[in-house]
Amino acid sequence: MALTNLQRQWQHAAEKRGLKVQIPFALALRDGTIIQADVLLEDFGVRRGMLIVADFAAVAEKTDVIVAAGYGYSCMSEPSEAEISSLEAIDDALEDWARLRLAKRARVRGRKHVAHGKSAQPWVPSSPGSA
Repeated sequence: MALTNLQRQWQHAAEKRGLKVQIPFALALRDGTIIQADVLLEDFGVRRGMLIVADFAAVAEKTDVIVAAGYGYSCMSEPSEAEISSLEAIDDALEDWARLRLAKRARVRGRKHVAHGKSAQPWVPSSPGSA
C-alpha cells in the first residue's frame, strides 16, 4: 500500500529526528473497535504515544476511549508534495507534545519534573539547516 503524503512526512521526520513511528497503525480498543491511524508516534505526548490522523472522523467518536487507553491524538493536514521534506510543522507539534508530556508528569508527581535524576528538558528542534 502506498504511503500518504502525511505518512511520508512523518517517515522523513523519523529519519531526520530519530523518532520512533509506526506507519500505519491500527489500535484495537476494548470494545472491539479498530482505530486506523495514519501514524503512531511513540514516546511523545502521552504514555503510549500520539495517534496522528489526516481525517478527524477516524477518531471522533472514540476520543475518550483512546485517551483512556493511554494514547493522545492529533489531526494534521495532508502536506503537499513540496511540504513533505519540511519539518517545520512536525517540529512545532513535537514541541507542543513534549510540553504536554512534561505537564502531565508534573501533575502526576506533584513536583518538579525529574528524569533520571536531572531536570527534564523540553525537546528542542535542531537548527533549520539540519532538516
